[in-house]
Amino acid sequence: MYKPNGLTHGRFFGTAALFVVLVMLAGACGTSAPPAGPTSSGSTSPGATVGTNPVSVGPIDVQPPVLDATTDFSQTMATSEADDRARSRTQAGFAREVGSGWAALSTAADDAIDAVALAMATEFTVVLPTTRGNGQFASVVMPDSFVSAPPASAASALAIVTASLTAGQALGQGGTRQASKTETRTTTTGDDVATVTVNMKGTITSTGSRVVAEFTFDLTGNVSNSVSGATAQMTGSATAHVEIDGCPDAGGSSKGKMSLTSKESVSGQHDGGDGTASWTRDLSGDFDIAVDDEANTSGVTMEVQANESVVETNREPGEDEPETEGHELGGTFNVAYSSGPGLTGLAPVGEASGDVSHERDATRAHLIALVRSAAYAISVAAFSLGRDAERFWRDGKCIEVIVAPAGGDVDANSKTDVVAKVKHRFEGNELTKPVEATLAGVKTIDPVNKKQPAPATSIYTAGPNADDKGDITFESVSNRGIGKKSVTFTVKPGAWTTNAVSPTGAITGTKCGGIAGDWTFVAVQDLSPLSITTTVVVTIDETTLEGTFNFHKDQIAPGSVTTHDSRGNARIVLNEDGSVTMTLDPAKITLHTETAFGSATVTIQGDKYTYPWTPAPAGACS
Repeated sequence: MYKPNGLTHGRFFGTAALFVVLVMLAGACGTSAPPAGPTSSGSTSPGATVGTNPVSVGPIDVQPPVLDATTDFSQTMATSEADDRARSRTQAGFAREVGSGWAALSTAADDAIDAVALAMATEFTVVLPTTRGNGQFASVVMPDSFVSAPPASAASALAIVTASLTAGQALGQGGTRQASKTETRTTTTGDDVATVTVNMKGTITSTGSRVVAEFTFDLTGNVSNSVSGATAQMTGSATAHVEIDGCPDAGGSSKGKMSLTSKESVSGQHDGGDGTASWTRDLSGDFDIAVDDEANTSGVTMEVQANESVVETNREPGEDEPETEGHELGGTFNVAYSSGPGLTGLAPVGEASGDVSHERDATRAHLIALVRSAAYAISVAAFSLGRDAERFWRDGKCIEVIVAPAGGDVDANSKTDVVAKVKHRFEGNELTKPVEATLAGVKTIDPVNKKQPAPATSIYTAGPNADDKGDITFESVSNRGIGKKSVTFTVKPGAWTTNAVSPTGAITGTKCGGIAGDWTFVAVQDLSPLSITTTVVVTIDETTLEGTFNFHKDQIAPGSVTTHDSRGNARIVLNEDGSVTMTLDPAKITLHTETAFGSATVTIQGDKYTYPWTPAPAGACS
């Protein structure tokens, strides 16, 4: 045990402090039992007992922790692991082995863990529930009745919370990201000076829809008494590994894994003797997130393996064999949770089932604490990653909808077959999952609001007018995720033709590019030896549908040429069937004749003329 040599106690401790050491020594001799877990204040008191109800190898009948939609899994995990660490430290006799230096050593360790975790959180842009953000965590420094137990974050909790949060962010990003941080903290308590260094490393690898994250803490520290020269050492580590496939498989299952290995040990030298204390905890498991046909999580199942060991070994001066105390415990169990949409409405389905595989001097209280710790650890991975994965597969990251044709210009009142296929983005294969089409705009989609297995064909009927738009959204929702694709069809600017009969004869013309601009039509008559050519240009404003016309006719006969020119107002009317009626208002016509004998010019009053235009056939403007 780390403590000053026997006759110098009075120099380093007051009366109350000496009593503390006596209490701790009495505990080492078996007069007090180690604690079972947190007190009502959130800290762990060495005065609490684990209980004497022994555990036997065989079936586990422990109720899993209740989790619901309001559970903060990161917070729950962090609190649970801090409590379990405090319990293990106390049961292993850390304070007994280190003696007065334990206060300085544990404080330096807790400060270094906090600092390096916060530095790593900044590196990966996540928020961690360390003690600086929450005061609910518990640590054991000295018995609560004499020395307060400051809040302390457990490296194991921070490792798995960091791994889960960063992995969820990295879904689908691709590549590998690594970072490491090192923090050293020194704490002085009386004559004791402790220095602890903690290194934290993190690696995230994203490949396709799968992401893997691993974060590790490594801790080394020592404490020495400046008066007695006594020393003690501390080591520790925590490694968390999480992984998940963010895309459900063909059966609607998003699978993942987690593991958490954590341990701490201390050793001290005293009066020629020595002592060591250690605890280890190994948790691992698989989780399976079930996805329903609406792409919502419908349940979560977990298969967990859990093992822990708490050992204290002392060799007093003159002893040949060391004295060892502690317990061993391990087992496997399964937990199932039902769920509503979006990982809400969580409820355990029955009790945890499984078996205790081995034990030594373990009690039922140890078993309950171990099952709870394992359940919380895998819950952090399953539910934290699950929520990120659900957002991933519901946001079109797993499946895509491919539409052909992908929109474009169409003729007025035309019908277009539109085919929608569903393809997995990472697997690359086509899926026969349902597709539903909805239309915003003009005119119709058939079928509408009806699911069809992919590849699905829908018929789009365009509107009658130029620039009529139909925005069609094709959506596929299934146990493999959600995919959407929107396309827009636009009615091409109108095109019309005319073959009207007028006093000048049959006229022909084609108008392309919509209503606005020039409408030109021509009439040519061959009345040999007389020839007549008439050209009319009508300019229309697309807003008012009004404009002007310019009329010109050449009449050529042997020995004479006569021209007819007129300018005036014009208008058009769009008919329901897509045709156009054009009207030229009455206007004066100037006639000019040239002959071998001279020329003459006269003006006459023209009549009103009406010309029908019908929608142009396909290709008329190509």
